[in-house]
Amino acid sequence: MTALRLLSIFAYLLSASICVAIGWYAWLRKPVPGAKPLAMLAFVEAEWCLTYLLQLLSPSLEGKLFWNNAQFFGAVAAPLFYLAFGVEYNRRSGLLSRFDWRWLTPVSLAVLGLIWTDGAHHLFRVEPALAQGSLFTHLRFTDGPLFGVFTVYAYTLIVITTLLILVHYLIANHLYRLQIGVLLVGILIPWVTSVVTALGWLPLRLHDATPLTFGLSNLVMAWALFRYHLFDLVPVARDLLIDSLQSGVIVLNDKACIMDVNPAGERILGMSLNQCVGKPLYEVLPIPAEWFKLAAQSSPLIQDFKLYPAGEETSYEIHISSLQTASGAVVGQVVALSDISDRIRVQEKLRHLAITDDLTGLFNRRYFSLLANQELERALRYRHDLSVILLDIDYFKLVNDTHGHLVGDQVLNQLAQECFLGLRAFDISARFGGEEFIIALPETDLDAASQTAERLRARAEKLRVDTDQGEIQITISLGVASLSQSPGRTLNQLIDCADQALYQAKNSGRNQVCVWEENPQTAAA
Repeated sequence: MTALRLLSIFAYLLSASICVAIGWYAWLRKPVPGAKPLAMLAFVEAEWCLTYLLQLLSPSLEGKLFWNNAQFFGAVAAPLFYLAFGVEYNRRSGLLSRFDWRWLTPVSLAVLGLIWTDGAHHLFRVEPALAQGSLFTHLRFTDGPLFGVFTVYAYTLIVITTLLILVHYLIANHLYRLQIGVLLVGILIPWVTSVVTALGWLPLRLHDATPLTFGLSNLVMAWALFRYHLFDLVPVARDLLIDSLQSGVIVLNDKACIMDVNPAGERILGMSLNQCVGKPLYEVLPIPAEWFKLAAQSSPLIQDFKLYPAGEETSYEIHISSLQTASGAVVGQVVALSDISDRIRVQEKLRHLAITDDLTGLFNRRYFSLLANQELERALRYRHDLSVILLDIDYFKLVNDTHGHLVGDQVLNQLAQECFLGLRAFDISARFGGEEFIIALPETDLDAASQTAERLRARAEKLRVDTDQGEIQITISLGVASLSQSPGRTLNQLIDCADQALYQAKNSGRNQVCVWEENPQTAAA
């Protein structure tokens, strides 16, 4: 046996061994999408390669025909598993999402059955015979009509698979085309070789050359699948997850310049990827450049800010995380922009509910105390004026008893809406409880507060409340107290003084304003 013959045998064995190793490696990683079809493809190509070698080594025509039939098991199964691989790959990007490659299994079995029954009809191999070559005795035959059926079947599946992955290559982001291109190269190696040899462009027979390329083809495909994690990362993360996210995702380099943007990010930026690539993000968005330095030092950084896409104010939360190498070097950053407008609106609504009276829309007693105490502290610190008005609807119990509580609520609401309109923006008005209301008047002395109270009384007297039970007229009584009467009082003391003045107004005939005055005898005591 010549050295060249031994080298040829070794080449086929090496190609088959690589296929088996890749198949086993992929099979152990079946949970990885695409690994199982790759394993099956590698196994059937190993079978194809080994049975072709056994065909070459068989001395008799009958032996060569037997191993040729065995060889076509791999030749028929390989295109089907190529298709399975391509479908699995493109399913994650949305292409052929409902197609099941196993539907074609009956077609493959039918083609294989026609080949294996050739001894009965001789429509696949016409006049098979032995032919002596330089290294091996070869099986020679004329291609019958069924050989054309096999050729159409095999190359149709191969072309479809290649086109599927090519389409995905064309629609993928440029950052991921290298990985998909590697996969395409692995797929095309044996089939380009088969086409080239079939056209006579290489001094080799078709079945001599193609099995030798299976090992290299599977190595490239496995490297693309497991090195780049094509199925785990690229199609899912980029084409399904990233592109479908409602949040904007922007990838920056170490100079904070934009390298990639998903569609949501393009909408937020108001420009396409091509328009913004290479630009510093802080020139595109109102984001201080210092934020990126802070994120690099203590990743991640979370901040809120506002934008005006389409002229409408929108609140966003920006989340900046650093991209680091295994050694810890920062090579870039990922910026996520989430629309939090709905959350802000809910928070504002909850805050509004927490600080307001749900019937009148005025502040509630708790929030009034908070704001009024702040004003009191400021007034005491800078020796400014501050006054309080406490008012009560006269004979309100009679309104409820006569007309019902729903009408009473209507009276309270209309009083709050119409009588308090003349107050200043920084005056603090609230429903104090029941039919009582309270107003804190910063920068207001006793005389000015009394005038304000009188205006409120006059408005209430003119107020006519239209109800289902007819028109209702009301009056109010008011008590006024001022910090200038007795400096150093607490808010509760000031409210108590206004309450005493209100009590005096009611005892004096109602529908009037009374001002609290400290009893000189009490002061002396």
